[in-house]
Amino acid sequence: MTYRLEKPTLLDETGATSAQRLAVRLQQVEGGPVGYRLRRIILTNFWLYDHQVFEIPHGRLFLAGDNGSGKSTVLTAAITLALDGDHRPERIDTFGKREKKIDYYILGGESNTPFHRDLRTSYIALEFEWCGMEEPPFASELRALWEKGELEKARFLTIGVGFAGNKNNVKPITDTFFLITDGSRLEKDLSTLVNIPNEQNRRPYDLKTFKKIISEHGLVYDRQSDYAQKVAQYLFNFQKPEDLARLTRQLLYLRQPNLNSVLSLEKVRSYLDESLPDLPMTLIERAAEMLDKMEELKGAAAKRKSAYDAAEKLHRAQKIAAMAQARLCACESLHTYALLESKRKEVQRLERSIKKSEHDLENFQARVNSLETEEQALKGQISALENSEGLQTAQRLTEARMEMQEAEETLARSQSALQTATDRRKQTEAEKENLSELFQTRQKVALQQMREMQASANTEAHWSIASDQLLAAMERVNALTLEASQLDIPDTLSSLGDYAIAEQLAWLKRLKELHSELERVTSSLQMARQQEQQTYNKVDDLTRGF
Repeated sequence: MTYRLEKPTLLDETGATSAQRLAVRLQQVEGGPVGYRLRRIILTNFWLYDHQVFEIPHGRLFLAGDNGSGKSTVLTAAITLALDGDHRPERIDTFGKREKKIDYYILGGESNTPFHRDLRTSYIALEFEWCGMEEPPFASELRALWEKGELEKARFLTIGVGFAGNKNNVKPITDTFFLITDGSRLEKDLSTLVNIPNEQNRRPYDLKTFKKIISEHGLVYDRQSDYAQKVAQYLFNFQKPEDLARLTRQLLYLRQPNLNSVLSLEKVRSYLDESLPDLPMTLIERAAEMLDKMEELKGAAAKRKSAYDAAEKLHRAQKIAAMAQARLCACESLHTYALLESKRKEVQRLERSIKKSEHDLENFQARVNSLETEEQALKGQISALENSEGLQTAQRLTEARMEMQEAEETLARSQSALQTATDRRKQTEAEKENLSELFQTRQKVALQQMREMQASANTEAHWSIASDQLLAAMERVNALTLEASQLDIPDTLSSLGDYAIAEQLAWLKRLKELHSELERVTSSLQMARQQEQQTYNKVDDLTRGF
């Protein structure tokens, strides 16, 4: 299986990535070596990986990626470091150098790494699957599960290393080693990460808590030698730890990317000269002839290739032209077919309209015949009814009803006119009361003014006659009522002819104003009387008519 080290793939509805689903399918392929196969590599907080699980189906893994993407780091951590737990600088560096310690991969460096941490907890684990279920695994715990029939639990063995890094300690890296021997699977039944409340991200377990969890499912060691001995026994069934060390050295040699430091070009050439014999001249001449012939064949092939390309271009052009002509013909055909189809639909529509019109004509003709028959029958019934006494009585009854309806309408109009006259009478009475009040007010004002004039006339020596005339006018004004048909009030005072012309003019001006006011009041009273008389006449007429 090929892994490209880039962004993780998306999860499906079951929570598995596409790589995991493919790994499960490939794992079911028959064949392959028996015994333990590497199934998964688990990295948590190691180097540039926050948390990464590599599925290795059928025991095969191929890593592809850019330089510096972490391929060598995965191999270093998974294949050698987790096997025996030895994290000396020359062991964990793929070039065998001693510059980079384990601190470099856990905490980072000051300048030449993309990260720098003061505190960090890291875990590296390898999960192996037992594929020869005809025989039990090597470990006693897994053998006991296999003998009990719990084959699914006996399949998996997990080994790994945990690191706790603290840059401020004298010993910045503290390590621990573990084996999971009860069949539990890391990151499935157990986990290296713990959920933090109110936080979206998870953080790794601290080393103490993780050791406590693993001790319930397997073995935990603080010494690298004890761990290497148990891995040799449980995983490979080696009786001596030296066998595991020899296997690890072979793996380290195979992973080296700098084989050119061992073999140079001169050494390879000398090895070839020593191993290959001298070539005979005939063979060299034959090889030269073959090379010349190959050149001729190559030129002929180039010409044929050029001719083939030209023919291919011509064929493509002819094909394009034929396709264009075919499309043009198809378009014309489709256009003609569309016109034909529209005409056919128009003919069908007209035929349906004709059929519908004929059907409607038949219905109308039948209806006309039925109506003519009904008309003849009705004419006979009408002639019979006209000669009957009942029809004549009905006609007279209809006329009586019409006369009664007209009388009711006349009565309604009379009632409406009576109501209008009543309302007008009430309005006239109200206006009469208003005019009477106005007349009384004006009469009082005139009397008051005339009293003032009479008092003024008494004070003057030559106005005694005017005073008497004013008294007479006051009596007539006081006796004036609304029922009087005409006014009996003198328009002038004869005694004011020769005395005090200026005073007489002022007095006459005032008297003229009083006369004008009296005339207006009198005319208003007369109009009110006329309106009242007319209203009474109308009321009498309506009453008599009713």
